[in-house]
Amino acid sequence: MKNTQKLTVVLLLGALSISSTFPADHQQIALNEYSLYQRICTFLSNVTPSLSNVTLSSHRTYNTIKDAIKNDPTKATYALGLFVAMVCSESPRISNAANSSFRLYNRIKGWTKDNPIKALCACCACSVLFSSGCLELMTYYRNKHALGLILEDPEVALNHLSIINDQFESAFKTEKLDDCAHPDDQALAKLTSLIQSYEQESPICLLGECTASDCPLTRSCQPKYREEFETRVVGQLVAKLKSCDETVQYVSFGSGGMYQDLVILCKTLTSEPNASLSMHLIDLQNKCFTDMRDTIELDYQVKSDTYTDLSLNMEEIIKHTREQIKFFKEKPDHEIKKNIQITYASTENKARQFIAFLQKSFPDAELSLHLHNSNEAYLHYIATYKRPYPDVVCAADITTDNLSDKAYKDYISLSDRVLKNKPESNNTLLAQNIFGDKEKAKSSLITVSLHETDEAKQRELNLFPDKTGKYRETIKAFLKIDEI
Repeated sequence: MKNTQKLTVVLLLGALSISSTFPADHQQIALNEYSLYQRICTFLSNVTPSLSNVTLSSHRTYNTIKDAIKNDPTKATYALGLFVAMVCSESPRISNAANSSFRLYNRIKGWTKDNPIKALCACCACSVLFSSGCLELMTYYRNKHALGLILEDPEVALNHLSIINDQFESAFKTEKLDDCAHPDDQALAKLTSLIQSYEQESPICLLGECTASDCPLTRSCQPKYREEFETRVVGQLVAKLKSCDETVQYVSFGSGGMYQDLVILCKTLTSEPNASLSMHLIDLQNKCFTDMRDTIELDYQVKSDTYTDLSLNMEEIIKHTREQIKFFKEKPDHEIKKNIQITYASTENKARQFIAFLQKSFPDAELSLHLHNSNEAYLHYIATYKRPYPDVVCAADITTDNLSDKAYKDYISLSDRVLKNKPESNNTLLAQNIFGDKEKAKSSLITVSLHETDEAKQRELNLFPDKTGKYRETIKAFLKIDEI
């Protein structure tokens, strides 16, 4: 069978399968679809002025054949396909889809004049390609819009993201994904579907940051604290990127919801879009992720297309978890399995959104992302795999009621260790009331130093208070403190 005959058969089958879903009123379908494309185009032209010309061209194309749309659903379908294709061709991100659509149409455009059945086949096939291109275009501009808002007003972007987070959490609980004692063989599939649906609202729907009303370091309480912190860390990163020929190593301690790091890196990459950057995020929340990666012998890197299937190793994972974690010792298999699947997938998907957003927003940058669960684990990773020590270490708002002292101790220990191995490295901590004096509580940018200088003085930090208020440990460190 010749290629043209094969193409005819494929197109005919495609047309039959698609047209079988059409209501009898083809004319109304055409008009409804055009109305949808109008709304899409209006949205795109609002997002970026560069699309205004192609939008007008598309409308002119429609106006020239609007009479045909009323009378001939075949021509109507072609007009709508061309309409979308013209929008698609504006974006280099989907030029391949647009070009494929045009190539396909050019091959069979003669049919539209001679045979309406063949024309319908062609239009249906083109519409499939056009639709895929349009979806990619919408994703591209959704990312672009989110990036613009993050750069212009991180607080507004966070507020929008928090609303989506709350909706996601509500749906998460409705599906009983938070109840690991509730048996559910489809839990992972439900979570994946839920994440994908909310990614249509925001490509970073799983990311977040502290929004507690009683926390003085939240953006809503006092945005200048985060702004000062970001300005300093971004400045350090940009300086390293400009002066270093090798990949710059960025480490965030207590990364939590990852939004703070996203803001820092978006600002950095806007200044240095061709950067080569290796990002390492340290947080106790990553422990399930790193433990499972250790069990199945995978490294800690997360890529934009990372979807790890734990099912092949689940028996081994359950056995390992029961042995290593006392809480799970007497738990049934199904509960351990669900807990691991949900916790692991949540962490992995959050990190995947993080790196995917940066890579799509800054396609010329060379970026990699690794997760770690503690400063000790990260330092062990460096020693084991002979990785370079970080160029920039940062942390923001790492205090909690029960972990604040340990968090400060671990951060200072990490910064001290890094300085001993790479003296030219930078470190910055955004903290409030680090010395425990509530009456003189100040928000500050704190730099750890190896030696006493005119700016860095030795300070004592009292750690781990007991019920009587006495401290069980005191550490000394050379700290430069800049009050904000």
